[in-house]
Amino acid sequence: MAARRALRHLASIFATGILAAGALFTSPPVLAGFTVPANGPGAFAPRDTCAMVKEAAAFRASLKRAVLARDAGALAAMADRDILLDYGGGGGRSELTQRLAGPSGPALWGELDAILPLGCAVEDGALTLPWFFAQDLGDVDTTSALLTTGNRVAMRAQPRADARISRMLNWQLVVVLGDFRPASKYQHVTLIGGNASGYIATASLRSPYSYRLIAERKSGPWRITALIAGD
Repeated sequence: MAARRALRHLASIFATGILAAGALFTSPPVLAGFTVPANGPGAFAPRDTCAMVKEAAAFRASLKRAVLARDAGALAAMADRDILLDYGGGGGRSELTQRLAGPSGPALWGELDAILPLGCAVEDGALTLPWFFAQDLGDVDTTSALLTTGNRVAMRAQPRADARISRMLNWQLVVVLGDFRPASKYQHVTLIGGNASGYIATASLRSPYSYRLIAERKSGPWRITALIAGD
């Protein structure tokens, strides 16, 4: 995670972006003099680099069973006693259990559902889910970038389901033009490293700072040390 933290302080190919209360505010990209990651079709499709790590497969199988069963106790048993849950000081197994079983539970379980199929990466000895969160995005401002989540994500000429498709994107990075509007069905975006722009369904976009799960093996079995969103 140290590498990810360092990236946040690099100069961006975009004007400053702010992630707060689920909203992203961005300006058009400035391209000259910055490193842009390869962003061709499939560039950020989920991968699994955790498969060969000792006991990682068993850990992930247990994680999947707990999530599918909505078993708060089982998931909490897989967590470190000091698991980090937010950047406001929230954490611990009992707090995790309360969140999973309380009013925020359905949304949190839904976030876990979304994470499971998005691959796994090994970073500094830890398991990082989704895989995308651990990737080096060069000088891209990771608070501004969004990932298209699918191999046939339609970029349309207008923000309507029946509008002409100008391009199909395949697990590629885009940036919002103007303000990100969570309540809107479509976002106006431009393709990073290209000149294509148009409208993409909000449901097909994911921020690098959406929920991620970090697991570490300090002594004994793998434990979830963070289940967190934001920066």
